[in-house]
Amino acid sequence: MLSKKIIALLVLIVVVVGGYAGYYAYATTVSVPQDLKVINDELNSVNNTTSFSSYPDQIDQEGNQIKNLPSLTLIPSSQRQALANQLKNDSSITQINSTITELQQNITANQEIANRYDLLMKGDVANDIRSAYTPELAYNMNQMAEITNNMSTDLQNGNNTALANDYHQLAQLMRSTQQLIDTAQTKLQDAKEKLS
Repeated sequence: MLSKKIIALLVLIVVVVGGYAGYYAYATTVSVPQDLKVINDELNSVNNTTSFSSYPDQIDQEGNQIKNLPSLTLIPSSQRQALANQLKNDSSITQINSTITELQQNITANQEIANRYDLLMKGDVANDIRSAYTPELAYNMNQMAEITNNMSTDLQNGNNTALANDYHQLAQLMRSTQQLIDTAQTKLQDAKEKLS
């Protein structure tokens, strides 16, 4: 009776090990090359993305200028509306928003890739991929999107102080986000080297 239990346990172990070996073989021959391509694409994207570091000082200066203006409520509502629409469609704002969208997509994709490397028992690669795009980066991206949306509303409402604060907060978030993007680039490069 005991030998049947041992045989059943051995069969179960062989099935589990065989299943994992099959998954491991598939993942290393199919998934790893695909993941390397994704990581290379992301590195190229990070390298080609306009650096946030070029904007914060200019945005801070614009915030100071807005703060020192006479009340925006002196501008007729229709003109403030037109200026708010121009701000929404400003090329700098649209570039920031497109970068935010791209990074948010990368965060989601990289979490899935990192989970795959946990299953492959390559925790160092999984950790590099996970730490490339941290929750702090996702939070900063969401905050920047929220602030850029608030800017046009504050302009339309004629609120100098709120609009100036939006500019200053955006500049600060851009500075800290650039540091996180630089870290992401390093971590993606480390993961690429470990997989190559």
